[in-house]
Amino acid sequence: MILLNFENKGKYKGKGFDYNFLKNEDIKMIKRTIPMKVHTIRTTRFMRERYEREKNLLFKLLGNQDPDILPRNLHLLTGDFKKEHIKEKISVARNNRFRLKNVVSYNNINLISEEPEVLVVDFHYRRLNFNDFLKTMKNIKEFEFLSTSLPVDKFYIKSYIEWKDKCEAIYDKANVF
Repeated sequence: MILLNFENKGKYKGKGFDYNFLKNEDIKMIKRTIPMKVHTIRTTRFMRERYEREKNLLFKLLGNQDPDILPRNLHLLTGDFKKEHIKEKISVARNNRFRLKNVVSYNNINLISEEPEVLVVDFHYRRLNFNDFLKTMKNIKEFEFLSTSLPVDKFYIKSYIEWKDKCEAIYDKANVF
């Protein structure tokens, strides 16, 4: 809807997305679907117990805060579990907490934009920032997501797959070149 509003100066302001809008407008887009390959690391009992403790603590302290902090913080925790599996691969994470030369944050993806292979340690919690990452990566045909078997990683995997399916549906109904 953002692009429709941008091009039409508020014509669709306040309206939810409808595929019929694609019939009324001359929309051209480049189809770019980047598959995700999931590499699941072994999840230990220690990891599961720490995850449950953190989840319970976050729920306890939530109060009137934004509930989205739960998956955000839990995803950072699972990212910490993945550090020893990053090795030398060029990787992207939500922040620079690993302090490894081969890991950049989403704020610095331009440093790795020419790389043909990238390991995703954490998804960015804002879809738009993750989309910018995909757009910036000029040479990748797929990306690898380093996952645990913990629920928050499964959530982000499912979310990416659902988003990609929505994109495919839009591609099918719009002018793709």
